[in-house]
Amino acid sequence: MATKLASKSEHLYRRARELIPGGVNSPVRNYSPYPLFVASAKGSRFRTVDGEEFLDYCMAYGALLDGHAHEEVVEAVQKAMGRGSLYGQPTEMEVELAGLINSLVPSMEMVRLTNSGTEATMHSLRLARAFTGRQKIVKFEGGYHGAHDSVLVKADLEHRTWALLTRKALPRMSLRIH
Repeated sequence: MATKLASKSEHLYRRARELIPGGVNSPVRNYSPYPLFVASAKGSRFRTVDGEEFLDYCMAYGALLDGHAHEEVVEAVQKAMGRGSLYGQPTEMEVELAGLINSLVPSMEMVRLTNSGTEATMHSLRLARAFTGRQKIVKFEGGYHGAHDSVLVKADLEHRTWALLTRKALPRMSLRIH
């Protein structure tokens, strides 16, 4: 009887578990028996380190509306990188983008640009609490609303390898369920 050889994704996952809590850098990337490790992507498809090609239904949770490695996007990023990679200071481009968003959605009086959905929900909750004066929030049980303390409670992490650690790490205030 032949022994099945482990895939490169499985091997990388085993190695990652030695170096990264749960073997992945976000709980939504961890699934059984192991996550697929991506080597490259173009358009709507990605290729794993094992050479398998898949249709990418996730598309970075909506951030890749034009697909992976879209030529115009790659060119624009390369041009921008030629001017510098990360400033930690405001830029003219972000003011222009906020103005464009405001012109497209006039009811949106102001815009807060963020680096991730987690950061966006964190800012949104802070704003909502300041505006309403209320501390409690309502969220969908089992849904993913970011990876910060206020919204991880009752997230669908039961099948994730670090669910227990996450529950133990959340402040008691975040765990109050009414």
